[in-house]
Amino acid sequence: MPKVDSMRPNPGKLPKEAIGKRVSIELRNGRICHNWAADGQSGCRWTLTNNDWDIAFYEVLK
Repeated sequence: MPKVDSMRPNPGKLPKEAIGKRVSIELRNGRICHNWAADGQSGCRWTLTNNDWDIAFYEVLK
């Protein structure tokens, strides 16, 4: 379960609603990171590798 109720599970690829936007994420290790680029050169890695640094949950920012 995410620490923030409005977060959705990571689908394992860039969510369509996040393209060109910024996101808050919760990693598998429990760390929450705010205002990250969802895509692009310094964007998030959405693949799931069973690593503690995988994105577990995300929320698209307005």
